[in-house]
Amino acid sequence: MSKGTAGKGQRARGKGETATTTADGKHWQERLEYWQERLRLGNWRIQLVLVETHSLPLVPDREEVWGDVEVVPEMEAAIITLALHRPRRLIERTLVHELLHIVIAQMDMVHNQVLKTLGSEASALMWGHWDLASDRAIKLLAEAFVR
Repeated sequence: MSKGTAGKGQRARGKGETATTTADGKHWQERLEYWQERLRLGNWRIQLVLVETHSLPLVPDREEVWGDVEVVPEMEAAIITLALHRPRRLIERTLVHELLHIVIAQMDMVHNQVLKTLGSEASALMWGHWDLASDRAIKLLAEAFVR
């Protein structure tokens, strides 16, 4: 995993960002552990990076990005980055959203193997549809879990 230098529950600070309290880090680490257990991800090593900003760097076709996850399924490891300048309910929903990406990581691996057998044009078309469909499903599930 290449992204994230902060340890569990630590802050990553960049230009224009400020530190938060240790209590915030402890709170979000506890919420991670709760949801990790609830989603049956207890065997995964998940690092939490909290960023003092409203939105993470923009991703093409997205207005704001409130969280990100980098998953290494074969190692059962991941790094979740969360933007903290939002209401707690929305931060928690984003945490669950990123954890659900981990839940479907195995499906993504299989999907990527299938894409390798297709031509580049078909692969690009298929990936776009898969990414959109899986993200919609994850968003709906996260909203159902955290109201």
